Order: sequence, then C-alpha cells, then structure tokens
Amino acid sequence: MSPNEITIRYEKGEMIIRLENFFNPPSIMRTRKLLKVIQSSYTPEAVNQILSYTTDVLQNKRIEQMGLTEKQTKNRIDTFKKISKEVSNVTLDK
Repeated sequence: MSPNEITIRYEKGEMIIRLENFFNPPSIMRTRKLLKVIQSSYTPEAVNQILSYTTDVLQNKRIEQMGLTEKQTKNRIDTFKKISKEVSNVTLDK
C-alpha cells in the first residue's frame, strides 16, 4: 500500500482512501467526517497516517509546487495547518 493511501477496515469489508485525492481541495468538514469513520473502524491507527501525510505536505512545501495563485496557496496551507491540528487532537477510544 502506498504511503498516500489509508485502508479502513470494518466487519464486512474495507475502503481505501487516496489521500492526495481526498485532500484536493482540503476540507476540514470532510476531515472531521473521515476521523469519525476511522474511530468507529477496526483500524483507528489510520489517524496516524493522515497526520503523517498532512505533516509531509506542509514540511515538503508540496502545496507551493501545485502552480496555484499566491492567495490559493496561502489558503491551502492554512487549511492544511488546521487539518493537521484537528487530526492531532483526535483521541482514539480503542
């Protein structure tokens, strides 16, 4: 499995999420929904993969390389920072 993919397992199946697609464009609301889905799954450790991905995007300046306008780039960076903080605050119940 690619480091840009997470697998969420349930009793009757699984789903694979490609993080590059999921976060294009980034959305805090979609991220919160995904975190709820992950917390109720058999693979709550997927939260760590999301945190790793968002950290990687910010540290390696991948947003700046997308060819967006300056305003779009700033907005995406701000959103990724908020998403990263949101994911960091998740406490796993399992």
